[in-house]
Amino acid sequence: ETMTDLYEVKGAVLAVKENSELPVMVSMTFEDNERTFTGVSLEAMAMTLEGLGVDAIGINCSLGPVEILPMAKELRELTSVAVFAKPNAGLPDPETGKYDITCSQFIETMKEYMQAGINMVGGCCGTTPAFIAELKQHAMTGTMVAKKIPSCVCTPTKCVTMDGVRVIGE
Repeated sequence: ETMTDLYEVKGAVLAVKENSELPVMVSMTFEDNERTFTGVSLEAMAMTLEGLGVDAIGINCSLGPVEILPMAKELRELTSVAVFAKPNAGLPDPETGKYDITCSQFIETMKEYMQAGINMVGGCCGTTPAFIAELKQHAMTGTMVAKKIPSCVCTPTKCVTMDGVRVIGE
């Protein structure tokens, strides 16, 4: 949860898979530019983590539900595994520390996540048990449709789809 570096994520996933049979869910935190603090793209995260065999991929923290929604929708298109999102309740006021999105505002936006096929939703910074209880009242159930994801070669910042013979050099 709240990872920013793809190399650290890979190390953590491999360590967990070597030592546990439990499902693995991984989330990274993204900025408005759709990259992590270390420059990782959504596509590189999705392709790498699906290739490592994780059970669910998500986005959490840093931004509110309005800002994360387009990224969650894109992530849903990039992977065939379950997708989850846990946005903040907006941003905190530096003077009071209170977050700027109310529970009802949060829930209204989170309904769009569920309609977009995001499999699991929750909340991060600024949300409270009341947010989660209200979110549960609106939770939808459905089936996930498997997608065919292309083969690719990734760095943390770039993915090259392998749809034929490609020259890849370093």
